[in-house]
Amino acid sequence: MKSSPIALLEDGTLGRGGIRRYQRELVRALAERRGGDLDWVLYSADPRAQRRDTGGIPVRILAAPRWLPWQRWIAPAVRSALAAGARGIHLLTQAPLPDAPGLIITVHDLAPLELPAVGLRERARRLLFARRLVPSLRRAFRIVVDAPFVARSLMEDWGLRRERIEVVAPGLSGCFVGRLDRPRSPAAPPYVLAVLGRRERRKGEELLLRLWTSTEAPEADLCIVGARRGDRRPERVRYLGEIDDRILSDLYTGAAAVVCPSLTEGFGLPALEAMGHGAPVVASAIPAFEELVADAGILVRAGDLSGFGAALHRLLADPELALRLGERGRHRARAFTWERAVDRLVELYRRLP
Repeated sequence: MKSSPIALLEDGTLGRGGIRRYQRELVRALAERRGGDLDWVLYSADPRAQRRDTGGIPVRILAAPRWLPWQRWIAPAVRSALAAGARGIHLLTQAPLPDAPGLIITVHDLAPLELPAVGLRERARRLLFARRLVPSLRRAFRIVVDAPFVARSLMEDWGLRRERIEVVAPGLSGCFVGRLDRPRSPAAPPYVLAVLGRRERRKGEELLLRLWTSTEAPEADLCIVGARRGDRRPERVRYLGEIDDRILSDLYTGAAAVVCPSLTEGFGLPALEAMGHGAPVVASAIPAFEELVADAGILVRAGDLSGFGAALHRLLADPELALRLGERGRHRARAFTWERAVDRLVELYRRLP
């Protein structure tokens, strides 16, 4: 007789940010493990999820009012999944946990707690994390984090026990895997690529705009993937918005460099994607990139405009250095696969009480 399924709870939008990609790729990889003693059902607040390819994992739409923030209807969603017979629940996005058995949550980052809160929205997120989300993690059966430094922060800063935390790194997206061995052919004239995703101050867009309007600007165009924060558009800066993954793969392959100027990250999927494509990376020297990129790129003090300018000038002037860093990146990126991540999660699901 087939066991009760694990319920996978995702939030209500299917954008192209890192957490959205995590949700899609994890569901895709788990679908390949269906059957036997484990099965899954996906709960989503977005009706479009019913038209999405989930590899055969059934989808249930959460009938929640669209005006309510996600964290306000986590508890009803959990109750619905348990009432439907779920053996356990894996919350794929971070939100305060209700008091219920068999809860697993992925904590992608602690960004609202790591930077000064500017503006009402950032202050509200900081309060949500500090007063509700992190304290609620003690109710979880297990806490999944993307990187070791997030685990250390939860232990050292918030007193959570090590045995309750599992480090499960994301992998390279399946949409890229079949294209990673293409020979690199950086475009002429060269361009620098930044994949910033959602409109967040911490992503470093402002630093890039200041750099490209300064005397230290590299002799290359800057292509930004993701939403634009303001009306400023320097002459050699191109905003590409949200683009198809095949086009994004081509951009990684052709870039002279990929720049990741974030002030804080939980993992840094664009850096991993760039490394997988053999593109040299210039990134902030923050824990996420120190662990992920290491010696496969050039790390610069976060917020250092001159440092980012000098690093990009160096890569553009030294093709051999760019090639060496790109090859190191390819080598490091091979260790990050969704199959490996799912192996770890399947072990965790089997330990559910």
